Amino acid sequence: MSTSALICIIVGSLIIVGRGPLVIAPAATLAFYRRLFATDLQVRVFGVFLLALGAGFAAAGRAATGVVGEIALIGGAAVALFALAAMLAFPAWMRSFADGVFDVASAMDSASLRVMGVLAVLIGAALIYVGGWVL
Repeated sequence: MSTSALICIIVGSLIIVGRGPLVIAPAATLAFYRRLFATDLQVRVFGVFLLALGAGFAAAGRAATGVVGEIALIGGAAVALFALAAMLAFPAWMRSFADGVFDVASAMDSASLRVMGVLAVLIGAALIYVGGWVL
C-alpha cells in the first residue's frame, strides 16, 4: 500500500471518528467538544496531539508522490504550525475562539448538525474508498 493511500485512509477515518457522532447525538457531541477545550491545559494537550499529527502528515507527504503527497505535506505543515502558534503559545485565545464556534453551533438545530455529520461521514468514506481501492 502506498503512502498516498495510507494518508487518504487515515484522514478519512479521522473525519468519520470526529464528525460521525454528530449524526447520532449532536448535543452530546457539542458538549464533549466544549469539555475538550475547557481549560488551557486541555487546549495545550490537544495542541500537542495536532502538532504530532501534522508533523506525521508532513513527513508522509514528503515520502509520497503526486498531488496527495503535496497536499499532505502542505496541510500537515499548516496543522503543525497552527498547533504550535495558536494552541501551544496562546491557549486562552484559542479557548475563547472555540467557545465562540461552539456557541454558534449550539444555536443551530439538531437536524442541521446531523446533516453536517452525514456529509462529513460521506466525505470520510469517500477518502477511505479512494485510499483503499483507487490509489
